[in-house]
Amino acid sequence: MSRKKPDLLTQQARLRRKHREKGQVLAIFRKPMRESLTSVLPITAIVLLLCFTVTPVSNNAMMAFLVGSLLLIVGMGLFSLGSEMSMIPLGEAVGKEITRSKKVWIIVAISFLIGVIITVAEPDLQVLAAFETCVLPELERNIAQFDRLYLTIDLDVLPAREMPAVSAPAALGVPLATLLRIVEPLCRSGKLQAVDLVEFNPLFDIDGQGARAAARVAWQIAHWWR
Repeated sequence: MSRKKPDLLTQQARLRRKHREKGQVLAIFRKPMRESLTSVLPITAIVLLLCFTVTPVSNNAMMAFLVGSLLLIVGMGLFSLGSEMSMIPLGEAVGKEITRSKKVWIIVAISFLIGVIITVAEPDLQVLAAFETCVLPELERNIAQFDRLYLTIDLDVLPAREMPAVSAPAALGVPLATLLRIVEPLCRSGKLQAVDLVEFNPLFDIDGQGARAAARVAWQIAHWWR
């Protein structure tokens, strides 16, 4: 009897430990998944509302959209989790080791090398290259097909870091510099008849950041418009 009681206590302790470990694992995933949900779900809800009211779509398209939204939420959550668990601690460790060295040339060389690698790997540069070779010629071809143009810009197309003042901020949007490159040939074409900027909500603005971005877009359009 005395043997069975310690065995039972040991099993209970083991089960409690496993339960705590499982809770810790779930807690690790909770924060990044919550962030991805808050970024994707509002847009998903708006699209679903439009699909059920204004523009009905086929069942296959609806299923593909829902599956894609789910995969996007999971992918963004895992990416954020990977950044927090690996890249950020790795960067902090490398930074500490570099600053411990008293040789300035080593610090300068490593910093320069890291800067070159980051610049080459930057997705915006790859997008810019594709923009110059593919998007601009296609845009000019489309401009030539029409006599009059109407331009409407939903400001939530900009990434949240540049335009927080919208009800549904985009986690991955079109950078402001790229948007202006697209808008410029439209404004200089001589065919533009009207322009509107929509979706701006000052209640969600952060230190006037969104207002400045919207004002920049409006000023550039007025400056380029012929």
